[in-house]
Amino acid sequence: MKALSSLYYRYLFLRRNTVARALVSLIGRPKVPTKKMWDTQYANGHWERLKDLCEQAHGAVAASYVAYLKPNSSVLEIGCGEGILLPRLREIGYRAYTGIDISEFAIGKCRTMADEKTRFIVGDAEQYVPDTPVDVILLNESIYYFVEPIACLCRYAERLAPGGVFIVSMFDKERTRPIRRALKETFRVIDETIVSNSKGTWYCSVLGSERLNGESSALDGVAQVRVLAGISEK
Repeated sequence: MKALSSLYYRYLFLRRNTVARALVSLIGRPKVPTKKMWDTQYANGHWERLKDLCEQAHGAVAASYVAYLKPNSSVLEIGCGEGILLPRLREIGYRAYTGIDISEFAIGKCRTMADEKTRFIVGDAEQYVPDTPVDVILLNESIYYFVEPIACLCRYAERLAPGGVFIVSMFDKERTRPIRRALKETFRVIDETIVSNSKGTWYCSVLGSERLNGESSALDGVAQVRVLAGISEK
């Protein structure tokens, strides 16, 4: 079964065909962590490892993209956790920052960083709708915890300001590669940086809001990519 699962994620995950559907029925879909699970993990200190040295480089790349492409911009960080990237973003400077996370515990730890330009919201990223268009939507190791990652980004693309971008950092694992592939098939890749160290490899990508092959075909693609992906790396 392990070999079958590996074959499925390598070649068929997120693809719409008979073989893929048949394998899903055999293997089942990975489950997305619940809100309760996130709160428990943050309360137990499970995600303190995100502050480790090996986590710094990919965060620095994501922040540098903001600095180069959209200084003094409005930023929405989806899956902000305990606000680990916020100090870097403050050094860069932003006009407005909103961090959203499903974990009340994590957002509670962020409250002391809130000010007139900075706010934090407890909410489900797949349901949240920004109240105003934003220049940057930042997803630092969060997209693979969505039920429908491509559909979610297609929806958020409607709330990017003209010229706005997605900045997506993803840890490289068997289950994340199909999501990265589907993103490239759906959005224009403006730039991508690969970061590797003793822990593994991250892909940090800048994506334009426009959908490849037109909006209708992209929406058809969304219908094909109902993803339930729970990943151990965040």
